[in-house]
Amino acid sequence: PLNATPPTSRVLRGGQLALSALKASGGNVRRVPGFEATPFRLAGDTLVWIGTHAPMHPRVLLVADDADSSHLDVAHALSEPTKALMARGPARVELIEPLVGDILGDVRPDSPPGFAALLAAREPAFPLSHRAGAVREAVAAIRLQNTEAFELAASRLLGVGGGLTPSGDDVVGGMLFGLQWMHCAAADDVAARKWHAARLAILNRAELRTHAISAALLRDLANGQTYDALHDLAHTLFQADASAPNPEHLARAIAHARAVTAIGHSSGWDILTGFLASLTGTLAFTPS
Repeated sequence: PLNATPPTSRVLRGGQLALSALKASGGNVRRVPGFEATPFRLAGDTLVWIGTHAPMHPRVLLVADDADSSHLDVAHALSEPTKALMARGPARVELIEPLVGDILGDVRPDSPPGFAALLAAREPAFPLSHRAGAVREAVAAIRLQNTEAFELAASRLLGVGGGLTPSGDDVVGGMLFGLQWMHCAAADDVAARKWHAARLAILNRAELRTHAISAALLRDLANGQTYDALHDLAHTLFQADASAPNPEHLARAIAHARAVTAIGHSSGWDILTGFLASLTGTLAFTPS
């Protein structure tokens, strides 16, 4: 009937960004044009993800059932705070790199998906193989602190690959997330300003070179407002010190890395690849 009440789904918990947007829209969501079959919806003008289970992210809304509802009840939803960047300054590569080698020695499969194949010293599958050089160039630019070269190489990766978030966007997002961690403590530093300008230029290009959903998630990564698991891994890596290896510390880092790699089909692996490379300036890691 024309006057029937639309079905309502109950939100159990969600990220602050998503809950704020949903409250502002009166609980109403609509499909994203061109992406109607995905779990993404628009609450007002804000992109949100709706489902019964997912890695926590500022845009995620976890609901009680799988009903495809245009109206969500947010009255009793638990708000998950957005994890923030910590102003820790540049990573101490000599401490983080061996820890990363130990992590990857535990979690890396023989044939990692997406650009993560580079972590196993392999070429990624076609068509990503045609842009593997751009990943290497971006990593080398980070190592040399060459922001212009990084901007050019990263821009060549935008929109590259299949899936809802192309591998190129994910690996660049991981790099930008790591660079934010390293430079957010020095906003007035000349180098930090150059990295900030490169980040903005890449994000502006992404608006034209990839689709709206992937561009939004890339911007989240670049702004340091993304998956809790990635924040947890970053916190753990930056706690590395020069003392003897701590098994408990390594176990936490491995658990967080596994949680990152569980994101999407290959998105988590691509994000992890970019993030680790941004901290260390390398794609080659060996256990300590």
